[in-house]
Amino acid sequence: MPTEKTELSAEKQIKKHYLNLLFMLLAPAVMAWYYYGAQALLLLAVCTAGSALFDLVGVKFTLPRAKPPYDFSAFFTGAVIALMLPASFPLGRAAIGCAFAIIVAKMPFGSTHNAPFMPAAAGFAFLCVCWPAEVFNYPAIADKFALFRLSTAPGVAGSSLASMLQVGDSMRLSPINILHLLTGSIPGPMGSGAILVLLAAAFYFLFTRASALYNSFGFLFACGVVAFLFPRGANSSLSSLVLELCSGSLVFAALFLVNAETAESPQKPLPRLMFGMFTGLLCMLLRYFGVFEEGVCFAVLLANAVWPFAGIRLDKLRKSVIKPPANPLAEAELETGGGADAR
Repeated sequence: MPTEKTELSAEKQIKKHYLNLLFMLLAPAVMAWYYYGAQALLLLAVCTAGSALFDLVGVKFTLPRAKPPYDFSAFFTGAVIALMLPASFPLGRAAIGCAFAIIVAKMPFGSTHNAPFMPAAAGFAFLCVCWPAEVFNYPAIADKFALFRLSTAPGVAGSSLASMLQVGDSMRLSPINILHLLTGSIPGPMGSGAILVLLAAAFYFLFTRASALYNSFGFLFACGVVAFLFPRGANSSLSSLVLELCSGSLVFAALFLVNAETAESPQKPLPRLMFGMFTGLLCMLLRYFGVFEEGVCFAVLLANAVWPFAGIRLDKLRKSVIKPPANPLAEAELETGGGADAR
């Protein structure tokens, strides 16, 4: 049947999509192991295995007769949550966050694509609300192999670049500091700080899912504009731009959260770009005025909730501004005062 073939093709595309994302997450996972050792791999294993287990159990109890094809989205959810956490985060609490992401944010809607909210963002936001002290308390970098170590890495255990910006501290940029920022060799989320590695993953998007980069570009553009125009602390506009984009999980979220395919995700290029910009503005507002040093997951959830309404309004505004070219003949008739009988 044509319908069955179409459904089968869509299922294969979804499965391939999540396998590609998991492949892209391998690089930040390696960097997490490089900086934090076996504890990072253990946290990653607990989150991915736990999410997959909760997903399989949920499918068995909620859809006992149906056998939907496995799409690996639960593995992706667990990996994203783990890589945004500090390597020292308690394993049991990490598993609880993954359970919330799967059982509350995904299972009631059947799949990640049908869910109105990004499950990984919901799981991480849940952990932020329940255990903020542990979520934003980062261990010191263990630069075992000295591959990027030109000097002692800045920062101490417990502090991060995002927390420095939140309290108004500044950092004088230098070639060595910029190298640490780009390679992620400063305290922070265990897998989302290596900007160069994440940019390589973004390049991979060009071959697997180029349309998603509209979301990412719009998000980073809006964040960059706000950071440049409204620097925090004693930072210059340029320093603010660099520090804000390299802190926390901003670039990581731009690639793996903002462009997630949920039930309310836009599909066309311009709406994707506008959605990314809208999410970026929310993210910077939460960074500047929110309680937590990192508000990107809350921004993603708010954008998921508000975009169905905001997108309609913005589309109407766009159509009212960009009007179709007028018909010259019709305009001539109006000027002469009528139709065919006008003389």
